[in-house]
Amino acid sequence: GLACYAGRTLQKEEHQRTSLMGSSLPMCKWQQSKGYACFLSHYKAECASTARLLHTYLQSMLGVDVFLDSSRLRDLRLLFDEGLLKSDVVVLLLTAEYLTRPWCLLEVWEAERSGIPVLPLIITPVQGQRGFDVVQARAQLAALETTLDASALSVIHAHLAAQQPPAPMSEFKAALMRAMGLGSSSSDNDSTFLSWDPCASDRLMWASTQTLCENMAQLAGRHPLQWSSRRSLFASRTSRATNSSLSSRSSYSAGRRRQSSCFEMFISYHRAESGPDARVLHGALEAALNDNTRARQRRRVFLDATDATDLDTILSVVEASHTVLLLLTPHAFERPWVLLEVYDAVRLGKTIVPVKIDKRGYDFAATKRFLSDLETSLGDRDESALVELRARLAERHDTPVSVSQVGSLLARTIPNIIAINFDPAGDNHGDHQLKAVVSEVVDRARSPGWSASKARNKVTERTTSVILADESTTTTTTTTTTLATTTTADANPGVAMSTITTITSVNLAS
Repeated sequence: GLACYAGRTLQKEEHQRTSLMGSSLPMCKWQQSKGYACFLSHYKAECASTARLLHTYLQSMLGVDVFLDSSRLRDLRLLFDEGLLKSDVVVLLLTAEYLTRPWCLLEVWEAERSGIPVLPLIITPVQGQRGFDVVQARAQLAALETTLDASALSVIHAHLAAQQPPAPMSEFKAALMRAMGLGSSSSDNDSTFLSWDPCASDRLMWASTQTLCENMAQLAGRHPLQWSSRRSLFASRTSRATNSSLSSRSSYSAGRRRQSSCFEMFISYHRAESGPDARVLHGALEAALNDNTRARQRRRVFLDATDATDLDTILSVVEASHTVLLLLTPHAFERPWVLLEVYDAVRLGKTIVPVKIDKRGYDFAATKRFLSDLETSLGDRDESALVELRARLAERHDTPVSVSQVGSLLARTIPNIIAINFDPAGDNHGDHQLKAVVSEVVDRARSPGWSASKARNKVTERTTSVILADESTTTTTTTTTTLATTTTADANPGVAMSTITTITSVNLAS
């Protein structure tokens, strides 16, 4: 009962915080002159989740449609006519490789020649990625014939040759320099450009989005936007969900020791590496879990995006959650809080669903080696993280646990659980892959076979079907999974727990 009580207390605090943030979230009414307030030009392989997130915030704050090709476009040939030319402003989501993509360059070109205002927006890179460099960008554009690969250059040449009259490459480069504000040395300073950090806290992200909207209005020749404090779609949804949780009956009654979960899922992640991905999955999971509008109580997914400092409270939410969704990125297990969240999830026999964020460099074998010698490995990577982990473990009120014991338990458990592969940039034709990944996560969360607490020394065979992004084929993978009950005295003396050991690991979304 204590865990659920703590979870409800945190829900109440989250409700108060969200209500405050929701009520203060600035909203305005964008007066459209075309079909969309803006067109988000971006390189999907670098910032697909960031683009989805910004798209959601802009639509909520402006109250009108915003164009994002991953959700609206099914034919690149219609990119300009159906998207860009029907937008009031073109916003460039500038990332390290943006200027290497021919379609991104052509979007800037078409906006400039059509008289549509262009607003460059530097996207703060997640950990492990390079960011956009203004000086390098000017050099790239000046020598475009040599910096682009042959296939990209041929796409641009073909597009310019088809125009009436045909446009020379020199004119193309000059137009891009002009539109992006790279024509003078004064633009060498990144501070002259707007920026947007997808890993920032809610307040900072919303403030940056408001600044972006105001700059859009200025470029489009509009009157200053009139802001009002209305609750956003996201905040309203969160508030309703929390209210329903707070008004629900107690999760246990007199004479009963059985306790229900306060949260359906808890998302454990390294925010500096996978903040945008976590937010996108959070929204999609809550939508999928609550697709039945007749449900009496909304199912909640917990995502900490506020730099929480109360570890005991966060861990109490792990205990009060049915499933822990673990986002696998290269440095996730270098974050002390992720280690503690997942350690408690295994210790408590929670259902754990790992999701590997594709193309980020996560290595299963390397992770197992890292966890097997956690004290040494973490100390070599980040001494301050090791110091914090030791301190957090020393503060625990239950049986003391060492860093090595935490690593040993996780090394025997996490690398062996079948991971779902999520490629944020994989949806070339809509949201099919995101929906498939969310469906697989929900299925696992509801399947007792994936819960460590259900393991009883048996072998089960599980067949999983994942619909690919084009919806034309289905990949079926059969995996034999050994479920074993293990007493881990070395991990936490006197505590018996169940772990899941799988024979193979498969890519479920490729």
